[in-house]
Amino acid sequence: MTATTDAAMAEQRDELVDKIDDEIQHKANLGDRLLHHHRAILQDLPFDGLPELLTDEHRSAIERLVEKHGRRNLQIRVKRIIGYASKSGDSQHNLVLSQQRANAVHQHLSTKITEAGIDPDEFFSGSFSVVAKGESDLPYPTNLSEDNPLNRRVEIVYTLTIDLQRQADAATGPTSTLWKIDFGPAGAGFFLQAGAGTLTMLPDGGSGSPTGPISKPFTFEQLGFSIGLFEKLKKAKFLKKFPQLRRALGLLHPDKPGNYPKTSALLQNLGFSVDIISTGGEFETDLRLSFNDMQSFNYNTLSASLSILGKGEATLLLLHSSHFFEPTVIIGLGQNIAVPDLEAGIVPVGFVQVNIE
Repeated sequence: MTATTDAAMAEQRDELVDKIDDEIQHKANLGDRLLHHHRAILQDLPFDGLPELLTDEHRSAIERLVEKHGRRNLQIRVKRIIGYASKSGDSQHNLVLSQQRANAVHQHLSTKITEAGIDPDEFFSGSFSVVAKGESDLPYPTNLSEDNPLNRRVEIVYTLTIDLQRQADAATGPTSTLWKIDFGPAGAGFFLQAGAGTLTMLPDGGSGSPTGPISKPFTFEQLGFSIGLFEKLKKAKFLKKFPQLRRALGLLHPDKPGNYPKTSALLQNLGFSVDIISTGGEFETDLRLSFNDMQSFNYNTLSASLSILGKGEATLLLLHSSHFFEPTVIIGLGQNIAVPDLEAGIVPVGFVQVNIE
């Protein structure tokens, strides 16, 4: 096959590539609101960014996205702009090129929303980022150092919201994208736990935002379990090489002389243990939400804790709802003098019900 034939095939392939694509990754019908998670794809970008980074077709697609915002109760909120490059050429050069492509899309998008009089804080998510992927995590991976026009792309990740009947803040009260959740102490069976906590709406400076924090109590139920690791650790074979560490772990056993058995016996006689662990933290939602929107949601947690007459706990908390999916890493500290141990815990499923007065 001649070089001329190769060039002709490449030209023909490029002509068959759709330069603009839009994928809906998730849909949610929330009664008076429809929520779509989109990924707008600008592909077949100019090779190596020459003579320019975007074509008129790509710029027109960006402008159409801006025009949607505010039309017939449509709202756009951009979360990420991700740049890619095909495998042709040096990988470091491609990483820089993907950053330049993403920056060019961000710049044109910012220019158009300014010209349209749109507040950037309403158009871009608070966690908005511009990301360069280079030739890593390519949508169309290949082991060959070749140019694939589908990999010369920038993706705009955004949510599109359609308000059907909702009137501005009158019926729903204050709204915000910033929230804080605090789980209080829980009573537990072997697998089931139940307790109460507080959900707080924080001011975010947007339209409809409260002037100060507003808190509502909630109750929660969860299915979970924890695994004590000290007993398993003390039996580990590698501890034979560390006699002092093994001796120290042995002192923590309740049958050994010392303070812990006395503390344990005291708590057993009193009939309760002291456990004031509280986990929680701030998170951001894609949309402006009211307490009605946040009335119920699900969550999962992974946690690790260390208690030696006092307990520190670190928890990864994942929140789920049709309105949002936002993970946040939480650090909770408390005191638990009943069970000195090293523990790992998991909550496969939990449910929050917010009490709205």
